Amino acid sequence: MDTLLAGFAKRNGVPFVSTGDWITRYGVGNKMADGVHLTADGHGALSKVLSARLKDMNLQGPARG
Repeated sequence: MDTLLAGFAKRNGVPFVSTGDWITRYGVGNKMADGVHLTADGHGALSKVLSARLKDMNLQGPARG
């Protein structure tokens, strides 16, 4: 799926962030509510990763106060 989405994004000039391996890469397998969906702690952990990726790509939104 990542390959398909990355290709579509590239063809359309849209940034793409692959999250396909994040559960294992960032060790949040123990933060799953039901084996499929993340718990609030899991979302919190991966939101930091996503935020850093978006910042690296200059895609972060305005700072919140």
